[in-house]
Order: sequence, then structure tokens, then C-alpha cells
Amino acid sequence: MGAEEIALNIAELVVFDALFGERAEAGVDAIEGFARGDGRFEGGSGLGQKAPAFVTQFDAGVLPGHSLDLVDRQRGAGELEGGCGITHVRQCRASGSPEQPTGLLDGRWGGITRSMKQIVLRWVLISGAALALGPILAAMTGIVEDSQGASAITLFVSATPALGALLGLAAIALAGAYGVLTRRLTTPGMGLFCAGVAIGWPAFTGATCEELIREAQSAGPLWIVSVEALVVGVVGVAISMRIMPRKQADDEDALIGPQAALGTAVSFLVAAIMAFLVAREGTPGQNLAATGIAAMFAVAVGKSVAPGASLIACVAGVLVVGVVGPAAGAILQGNDIVQASYLNELFPLARLTPLDWLFGTWVGVPIGASWAASMIEKKSDSKPSRARS
Repeated sequence: MGAEEIALNIAELVVFDALFGERAEAGVDAIEGFARGDGRFEGGSGLGQKAPAFVTQFDAGVLPGHSLDLVDRQRGAGELEGGCGITHVRQCRASGSPEQPTGLLDGRWGGITRSMKQIVLRWVLISGAALALGPILAAMTGIVEDSQGASAITLFVSATPALGALLGLAAIALAGAYGVLTRRLTTPGMGLFCAGVAIGWPAFTGATCEELIREAQSAGPLWIVSVEALVVGVVGVAISMRIMPRKQADDEDALIGPQAALGTAVSFLVAAIMAFLVAREGTPGQNLAATGIAAMFAVAVGKSVAPGASLIACVAGVLVVGVVGPAAGAILQGNDIVQASYLNELFPLARLTPLDWLFGTWVGVPIGASWAASMIEKKSDSKPSRARS
């Protein structure tokens, strides 16, 4: 193996392994695993197509008009200027297609140099969300206290609900603005991810639902949390639409209609099941993990079952679980809910706060959409095989 081959392997590992520690499928990034056709999040050959071909334009057997591009105003971090991604350089050479790496440095290493610049930019943006913006947002929401002078609060449950709601919504807006900025510099998937990382700080430092119940000695706060989840969900969907704009005219990939309803329903059901299974202890870290895992599986299954549904419809389905969960806990456990909060027996879906769900949705949706793209790819690849046989 020559020096050039080693460099290409290192670049592949950095691009695909660094973010989540697992190798993405060829042409599908674990973070920005969305395809496009017209430069928008869900354009032409995007996830909304019934049989998209998630391949580069130099791959053998490519369908006309179906080429892979990581969604970006620029090319993806793993893609050379000539259209051959790093993972496909060898295939390009084997098929005789030109690599044409015309990055900042002309010549053989130009594309890799440009890729490394993109990788550095993305890590800078993730670090900014995790180490700078996130702590600022947590400090903002931490200004508000509960009736005992502690920081066990949510947006609507505190000693000063109006101030808490104002600061909380401002924190969500700032996280969303950072996501929009990241999208402009990189991709929609990375924009959602960075927004989720930032909002994860106030979600982690805020109150758990058990703490709210213990302080109130009743199920009353859970009803307020359900209303809060509705408001946060509406704001979260609106911001998500800004980060990942939908195609303006496509009946198959719609926010309304049978496919959208199916995608929303499936995403809601899968998110509820996964969160129920994971949220067993009520600790902040486990709550965040529960919503992230729930959103990943919900979008992956929802988009696979209803490929004509907009991803926004799947996002809405996930966030609705945050509205239903606390109310369901209050109804199901009734007068025993205070004891349940002390015995760690609270209904699992009632453990999760609205910010938990917003974090999980923004972090989990890009990964879930990547999985859905991979599954759709395999289905589309199997059809020609059966036809030839």
C-alpha cells in the first residue's frame, strides 16, 4: 500500500469515524446522511423519492438524474471537486473517470486538503456548541430558581414562570440560530446536530420531572410540563424547518397528506416505545440518551415506512411524545405519583422534559435519516438485481 492509499484511508476514517465512531456506508455520512437533487434538504433525488440511487455520478449503473451529494452549499467533507468522494476515488480510477481534485491546492492532494479544512470547520462548530454556546444557554436558564431557591426548574415551572419561559425560549432561539449558521457553513444535518448539542446543556442542568413532583407533592407540574412541551415542540418544528428547508412543490414529500400522517404516526409510536424502554432511572444523562435514541429509531423507521413523508412530519411525531408523556404519567399514576417519584417508579415517558425531547430530536434526526437513506438504498439496489435474475 503506497503513501497515497494510506492518506486516503486516513481521510476516510477522519470523515466517517471521528463523529460517531462507526463507519458510514459508502455515500452515506453518519451525520449528514441526506441526499439531494436540487441543492435543498429534500430535493429531487432526496429521501422522498421512492427508489433513489444513493451513488456518485461515477458509479457503475447510476440512474439518470440520481447522484449523491451531501447536502451543502459547498461539497461534502468527503467529496473531491470532480465529484468523486474520497470513499470512491479507487472506483473512479478503476472506471477511468477523472478525479479532478481542484481544491485550494492544485494537483493530487488538493481535494484532500479541502476535505481536511471542512473537517476542521465542522469540529470547530461542534466544539463551539458544546464548549461555548451550551454553557451560556445553561447559565441563562439557570438564572431562574424554584420556590426553594434551587435551580430545579423548567421553562414553565419555576418561582417566576414568565421569566423562565422568556429565558428558555431565548435559549432555544439562540441554539436554533447557531444551527442555521452551521447549516450555511456545512450541511443541514450538522446544523441540527450542533443546535441539539447546544440545547443539551440547559436540558441537562434543568430539573427532572421527579424533582418537580417532589417539590409540589402532586402531579400538578406534569400538566404544566405537557403544555410546555407543546410550546417547545411548535418552536422546535419551526426552527427545524429553518435549518432543513423542505422542497416547495413535491406531492410525495409533503407535510400533509396520507404519507405525512403515516410518517408522523409511525415516528410517534417508535419514539414512545424506545423512550419507554430506555428512560428507566430518571437521571439527566439517561433522559438525554433516551430521547436521542428514540428520535434516531423513530425517524429511521418512520421515513422508511413512509418515504413520501417530509422529515418535518417525522420530527413532529417525535416531539408529540413529549406532550403526551407527562400527561399520561399524571393520569396513570394519579395519587401514587409522589411515592412513585421517590421509589424510582415514575412512568418512563413522564420522566422526560421538553428540552430533553428537543435535544434528542435535533441530535437524533440526522442519524435516523441517514439510516433511512441506507435502508432505502438497499431496497432500490435489490430491485435491479431481481429484475436481472
